[in-house]
Amino acid sequence: MASVGNIENGSHCQSPKKKLKSDKSGHSQINWKEVEVETNWGTLRGKQCGSGPRRVLGFHGWLDNANTFDLIAPLLPDDVTFLSLDLPGHGDSDHFPTSFIYDGRGYVGAIKKAVTNLGWDKFIYLGHSMGAVVGIMYTSIFPEDVEAFISIDILKPWSTSCEISFILQKYFTQYFDNEKNVNILH
Repeated sequence: MASVGNIENGSHCQSPKKKLKSDKSGHSQINWKEVEVETNWGTLRGKQCGSGPRRVLGFHGWLDNANTFDLIAPLLPDDVTFLSLDLPGHGDSDHFPTSFIYDGRGYVGAIKKAVTNLGWDKFIYLGHSMGAVVGIMYTSIFPEDVEAFISIDILKPWSTSCEISFILQKYFTQYFDNEKNVNILH
């Protein structure tokens, strides 16, 4: 289940290539909406702007948060809905329960749960640093979800093997098929 509300603060950016709405100081303004996406273990939080049919989902790097893309968002085309989510344990998102491990697999599972609950069957993945590494993993495991992949300042992923991707795809399929039978303790 996802919910959307208003955030009062705007993002500031100037671009010579695109005419942007600006405030009196000449800085561009973005109308962000606060977003919450429920998972089986807690809530992912972030912010969304735009309402176009093309969906872009952004994930930040290590020790960062959903504000990572504040300067990029004003430059996106008008036909884009942009959602930037805090990964588990970052920004305003809930932490994983103590039994979960903070690694790429945990983040991939959280992202899959979020896009499923949002009803997003296709999207463009935008990742910065660790968010891009997680994006490579996500895209290799769930290629049918990702229309395009964009990485900024990426680190080398821990594996690019097709065999590993297949094993993880099977793992996540079984995990999501069985999660309704599991009670997660916080």
